[in-house]
Amino acid sequence: MSDPQEERLPEGWTLDFKERWSDEMLKHAAAFANTFGGLLLVGVSEKDGKPQEIVGVQLRSELKTQIASSIAANISPTPSFGIVECLHPKDATRRIAVVRIRNVNKLHYYMKGDKPVYVRNEDKSRPANAAQLRSLIEQRTREQVPVDTGQLLKDLSSRLYVTRAKQAGTYEERKANRTRSSTSLMVLLRPTEPLSFPFDASTEDLFDAVIARSFPEVARRWNDERAERQESRGSDWHGIEFWQRDVDFEMNWLFSPREVALVTQVNVPLSGVGNIWSLADVALNVAFLLRAANSLWEALDFYGEARIACELKVEGLKLYRATAGFHSIFYNSELFVVPAIIKSGSLVTSLARSELSTTFISRTTELATTVSAIANQLLRGLGYSADLKTLLAEVGRLLRLANAPYAYEDGESP
Repeated sequence: MSDPQEERLPEGWTLDFKERWSDEMLKHAAAFANTFGGLLLVGVSEKDGKPQEIVGVQLRSELKTQIASSIAANISPTPSFGIVECLHPKDATRRIAVVRIRNVNKLHYYMKGDKPVYVRNEDKSRPANAAQLRSLIEQRTREQVPVDTGQLLKDLSSRLYVTRAKQAGTYEERKANRTRSSTSLMVLLRPTEPLSFPFDASTEDLFDAVIARSFPEVARRWNDERAERQESRGSDWHGIEFWQRDVDFEMNWLFSPREVALVTQVNVPLSGVGNIWSLADVALNVAFLLRAANSLWEALDFYGEARIACELKVEGLKLYRATAGFHSIFYNSELFVVPAIIKSGSLVTSLARSELSTTFISRTTELATTVSAIANQLLRGLGYSADLKTLLAEVGRLLRLANAPYAYEDGESP
């Protein structure tokens, strides 16, 4: 901005300036995604297509979050983008953002209005005409290999799994003599494109902090030494293990540029009841991993779509139900979902899988909707028929009662 205005870089195929973020900016974001990609500079005024002044945007909350939510909610599929935000150099109440939109092999639709496809034409974002739309479709209809979720889960299970003690004994004896468990919950989140970032000690520190914040009960048990924590690592991945000392219970997390994953034991022996699994704990674990993945990706400037796949194995276990309903066992025995969510059916198989596409919105403000949809698929896979409306209300209530700072419910902002 120190150059004379006539010498400043003008708007063009891959650059646009705007004083503030608005719905109009979504057209530019969609156009960049459908053409060559580009940069949107928010908080910069322009004159004759050239930057005039850094004005900033006055907001109480993060400009970055507002922009990310707007793009994720109104462009489908969510484009690959990143956002860098900073304060105005002369006014700390104003913010500036640089939004980088990447071009990938997808057709992106603007979901507001009756002109859904936009392209970039020099310094303008315009609705695609018939010839442009045909070209875009032809470019993006290359044969693609479908994702085999079952194979992904199988591949992950060769690297990430939980074990059980072969016989009773002290903690040290149980830990030394173990075999692979036949009961578990595996949750895998894969971004639509592998992320690119240096994997080092700071990345591990980020993962550690996010897991501790997203799974507060786990962190509490680590802190009071009721559980042991171990770490593992490779060239581009980091793993964390949780071992409960007083009971035979294990949880493992994995983070890499390709995935964020959790596998946890679901078999919890309860005196007088037997070996059981908790529906409330399954829902909480899915929700907590979704928020953990979102926190990690947001810190790494990824706001795009991701696929979630879950596998629940409950061989030989009973679904735990107390007086009020289906209670949590691991997290808090006062947390539960009401029995009315299951209308009919019974356990007919011990293995169930679920998969969904997620966006930045469905991992934050619509988290309860996402978790209830996954829980519904898992219940149906086991043989139960659930009422989705009741399930959604109960999952929303469960997340509120969990009192976790990132457990959003529908309609709330992060």
